[in-house]
Amino acid sequence: MPENVQNILNKINEWWKKFSVKQKTLLVSITAVIVLALVILAVVMNQPNMVQLVTCENAKQASQVKELLAGENIKSQISADGLTFTVNARDKANASILLGSNNIPADGYGIENVFDGSFSTTESDKSKKYQVYLETKFEEDLATISNIETASVRLSIPEEDGTIISMGQETHASVILTLNAEMSEEQAAGIADRKSVV
Repeated sequence: MPENVQNILNKINEWWKKFSVKQKTLLVSITAVIVLALVILAVVMNQPNMVQLVTCENAKQASQVKELLAGENIKSQISADGLTFTVNARDKANASILLGSNNIPADGYGIENVFDGSFSTTESDKSKKYQVYLETKFEEDLATISNIETASVRLSIPEEDGTIISMGQETHASVILTLNAEMSEEQAAGIADRKSVV
C-alpha cells in the first residue's frame, strides 16, 4: 500500500515538474480563485432569506414587537429608523401569529409575494401563493365595511389539470365574519353575491 501511495506522489511530482514557473503560478492562481469563489458561493447560499414582518406605527409599538420576538427567540433585523422588522422567511408564520395574538397586525401579503419565487418554484406553488393572496385581499376588503370587525376567508379553487372533471368547476369561498353591529339580510346577500375574477 505505501508503495502505491509513493508511486502516485512520484507521478504527481513528475507532472508538476513539467510546468514552467509561469505555468505553475498560473495554475496556483486559478486554483485559488476557484476555491475563493466556492467559499463565497457557500456563504451566500447559507444566508437566511429575510422577509419583512411588520412596519410599526411608532417607537412604543416597535419596542413591544422587539420584546415579543425576543421572548420567543425569533431572530429579527431592524431598519435604520427602528420601525421595520424583518425575520427569516421560515419564522414569518410564527412571528405573524405572535404579533396577531398581541393585536399588532403584520404587514400584508401582496401580489409581489406570488411571483417572488426562484427557478424551482412550480406552477402549483404559484397557484397556492395566488390563493393566499386572494384570501388575504378579500379579508382586507371585507374588513373595510363599517359593521365588519374582522373577516376570515378560505377559498376552494379547483385545480386546472386539463381533465374534463376539472372543467366547469366553480370556486367556492368559506367566509367567517366578526361583526361589531347587526347585518341586514340584504347586506349579507350582497356580500355573498360579490363576483371577483379568480
